[in-house]
Amino acid sequence: PAGLHCPDEIARLNDIPCRGGSCIVDPYGHYVVQPVWDSEDILYADLDMQCVPASRMELDVCGHYARPDVLRLTVHKSSARMKLAMAQMSMTGSMDENLKRSLAFCDAAAGSDLLFFPEVQLTPFFPQYAGRNVDAYVVPAGSPTVRAFADKARAHGFYLSPNMYLEQDGRRYDASLWLTPEGNCAGVAK
Repeated sequence: PAGLHCPDEIARLNDIPCRGGSCIVDPYGHYVVQPVWDSEDILYADLDMQCVPASRMELDVCGHYARPDVLRLTVHKSSARMKLAMAQMSMTGSMDENLKRSLAFCDAAAGSDLLFFPEVQLTPFFPQYAGRNVDAYVVPAGSPTVRAFADKARAHGFYLSPNMYLEQDGRRYDASLWLTPEGNCAGVAK
């Protein structure tokens, strides 16, 4: 169509930019039907609807999460507004190049309060390829790569949430880190 942005980049895309991955997951996050890749299909499952109320016990929003003696949210009046930045990037096959570009996005987002990155930002989107050896994409939890992001969070005084294929305690995760403006890792969502 006329006025299309980045026609050259779009022309280089694979015929099938997304291979599927439809699945059925129970309320606990377990597969009921495994992901289906590279084909059209209809997925079916017999569901135990009693799992729904039982799973709500796992996220008790009216129970201990609501107790001020256990959890407290503090909103500083000076930060009643938040400037959110979200990096949209095309990843290459080079982790070093993707890291350089990611760190440049951090610099470009200076002045923001929070910067999010896309899933597995340091690698091609390998989860779409079943059975692929992804050992080369592992980022150890205490690595210089993680430290580089923490240093950027501290240098710019913002929260930063990079996403990578993280190895922590001998296990590997598609993980989003939560880095504080002080450069500390306050949490990991796996």
